[in-house]
Amino acid sequence: MRLKNPQIPAEWMLALRVGAGLAAFALGLAGVLSERGGDPSMLGGIGMVLAASLCFMIAAIFLAGPMAAFLAQPFGNLFFPADEYDRPQPLYSLAEAQARRSEFETAMTTYEGIAESFPGEIQPWLGMIEIAVQSLNDMDRAQRIFERGVAALPTPEAKETLAVMFRGIRSRRAEKPEWGQEKTIAYRHHPRG
Repeated sequence: MRLKNPQIPAEWMLALRVGAGLAAFALGLAGVLSERGGDPSMLGGIGMVLAASLCFMIAAIFLAGPMAAFLAQPFGNLFFPADEYDRPQPLYSLAEAQARRSEFETAMTTYEGIAESFPGEIQPWLGMIEIAVQSLNDMDRAQRIFERGVAALPTPEAKETLAVMFRGIRSRRAEKPEWGQEKTIAYRHHPRG
């Protein structure tokens, strides 16, 4: 169990802990480096070594946590980045699952909610455009969604990204032939010389 004092900031508690640990370590080091503690008898020397060992143990208790945190933080960030969000992130997987189950209108409603809750996100607009173009084959609706997205997005970069992606989705639809209307491409073999 870790005791925390709400009146003392965490930084001060850490400084107090490290300071006490370093003081105990210095006392232990001074005891080891002194000549038998100034006592001419053998017992005085053993007593000083025991006192120094006790100081080292106290120093280890105070310094173990801060040193472990200091040394582990860079390696821990490799596996567990410290990204923290001040609010939950959008759940695109719900709308994507609805679209995969051919629940297109439900997916559109879910994307609408995400776009409303996260006004700076491009992905919900792209998801709605993708459904309108690829699944519903409704280019007029896709155009209206695109225009609403451009009006709602806050930055010029986001608006430009949406425009580029919309052109790409629209061009994929233009290249996709209707069922049964596929064109065959003639292939001629050119011998290598």
